[in-house]
Formats: sequence, structure tokens, C-alpha cells
Amino acid sequence: MKVLHLGKYYPPVFGGIENVNYELVEALNEAGVETDVIALNNSNKTVVENVNGYTVHRQSSIFKVASTSVSFSYIRKLISLRNEYDVISVHCPNPIAFLAIFFARPNCKLVLHWHSDVIKQKVLGWFFKPLQNWIVNKSDVVLGATDAHIEGSDISHHFINKSKKLTYIFQKESLSKSIDFAKLQSLKSQFEGKKIIFSVGRLVYYKGFDVLIESMSYVDDKDIILVIAGKGELDSKLRNKVSDLNLMDRVFFAGGVSQSELAAYYELCDVFCLPSVHRSEMFGIVQLEAMSFGKPVISTKLDRSGVPLVNVDGSTGKTVEPFNSQELALAITNTLTDVDFYERCSKNALQHLENFERKKVVKDLITIYDNI
Repeated sequence: MKVLHLGKYYPPVFGGIENVNYELVEALNEAGVETDVIALNNSNKTVVENVNGYTVHRQSSIFKVASTSVSFSYIRKLISLRNEYDVISVHCPNPIAFLAIFFARPNCKLVLHWHSDVIKQKVLGWFFKPLQNWIVNKSDVVLGATDAHIEGSDISHHFINKSKKLTYIFQKESLSKSIDFAKLQSLKSQFEGKKIIFSVGRLVYYKGFDVLIESMSYVDDKDIILVIAGKGELDSKLRNKVSDLNLMDRVFFAGGVSQSELAAYYELCDVFCLPSVHRSEMFGIVQLEAMSFGKPVISTKLDRSGVPLVNVDGSTGKTVEPFNSQELALAITNTLTDVDFYERCSKNALQHLENFERKKVVKDLITIYDNI
């Protein structure tokens, strides 16, 4: 069996969907399923690369429409390869891949990995909808990482009798083995005697960092501090909010961090928080990253999102209503002060990761491919 995965980008261009795609492609090839990739290049050059024994076709893009790259070479590449594979797996949303399938009309099995609906770009979504519905109807299987990915989709009625659950791969040793110990020691000295809430992500609208910052003004224990890692368009606005609330000695910005530095922050912190306020956050794999260090997680009860399904309320941490800074503050305080609950969540977090083991997930995917 030969499989072709269609993605927007592919590592070393990193992102949530890109990482999922990479883990699946690597695992499939390790399991003996010949799997290649078509993705966009983050430049105007088309490149063919051999990555760990498989082929990655990185296609040039010429311009963007509503944050969506347009690439004629992507379409031409799929047309040239359309008869060479038994299965094509598409990571969605992916307008350029959908256009490529429309023009190529491959005569093979079609699998859609439904990571999210088109949420923010409403105008693009309106124009994109007929093509999207055509692709979904043509597909053999639609895969969602949680029940919410399928049942919460705006077009869930198109998934009837063809949807299946396939969670994401997470390797619990991937970060824990890369700790920057010099950075960790420096952080321990900087925050000695403090209880640390850690959060990481792009500083953008749906992450809810403004709510998290505001929650710190309701946390009475002054030894509880917040560290936020990440970069983004809201950086200045969030820093101003910290200043306005007079929280400069309790809220710290780490900026962009490397993988080894990120591991140091996870090791350092007492509790991890994912305060997202919009279903643009559909999974939140950072929750699993924190759990791999045995840290309780506090996240939000996002409607039609998989986030609260990844963090099991009362077992691996707590979930709170989005936009509710006071409830978030209470969850932070209670998690840190209830020793029995904290230790139970820490233990359960490590056990919970077994559901995302690489061998298990890829075995499930191969079974899906075989049974189409």
C-alpha cells in the first residue's frame, strides 16, 4: 500500500497540524507503509526532499488570498502523482489541497483528517463551501481527533456513515528528554519560593491570555505567579494589561522559546493553563505536553471543541468556562492548595498519555486504510 499525505506545510515549518501530519507520516513509514507528502514551501521555490527515506514535495506558492496560499505547482504535482498511490490523506482545512483534488480527480481512496472547520475566514469559507462539500462527499472516511471534531463541525451532516475517531500521536518522551538544564536552574533561581502557572501559545485573539492575566488579580496568594511563553500580534496589548492591573511582579513574559527551553518551563511549573476562548483551539496538544511532565492542567469548556475532552475534568485537572477570569482564578488556587487532588491529577496525567501512544494510533490508522 502506498499513501500520499497532503498538508499545507510540513516540518521544519512547525504548527499544530504540521506536527500531527509529521508524526503520522513518520509512524506509517516506520510501520512499513510507504508514505510521501505534498506540502507548500514557505518560499517561492519548489523543492523535492528525501526525509528519513520518504519523499516530501515542497511546492512554491505565488500569493495569498485571505491567509490562504495559492500554488499552481501544488495542483500540478498532484495531477502528476494521482495514479501512483492507493490512498490520499488530506489534512483539513486545506483549500489548495481541495483544489488540487478537484482538478486531479485521483482514482484512489480518499481520507480526510478533519482538524477544524474554516472558522475565522468567513468570506473564504463562503466561497470555499461548495468545493469543501464536494470533497467531503467524495471522500471514503473523515477522521476526527475527538468526537467534537466530527459532531461539532458545521457540516457534520455530511459525515454521516463515514466518520471515525483517530486521536493524535503524542510521544511523552519527546520533550522530557530535551530539557535545557542550565535554563531550568536559572529559572529556579529567578522564581525561588514561587508557585508557577505556565501557559504557552501564539499571542492571538483565541488563546484567552487576557482572561488569564486578569485572573491573576483574583488570586490572593502573592507567591503564585504566571509565566506566558510565545509571540504574536497581541504582545504589546497584553503587556499593557499587566501594567494596568499592577501585576508586573506576578506576570512574566518569556517571549519565543526553543523546544529545550519550553521543556524547562514545563519542568519548572506547578500547573499548566490553556485559557482559550474560541473553538479555533480544537485540541490543544500543549495540554499533553504539560501532562508528560506530570503537571495538572486547567483549560476551558469550549463548546464544539476537543479541548475539554483532552483534559479530563476532575481527573487530569480542571475545566472552567471561557472568559470567566474569577472561575479561572478559583481553579488555580484550588488546584495548588488541594494536595490530594494535585497528586491525583499528576498521576492520572501520565497514565492518560497512554491513549496517544504512537504504535497504537498508527495501528488504528493502518486498519482504517485497510478497511476502506
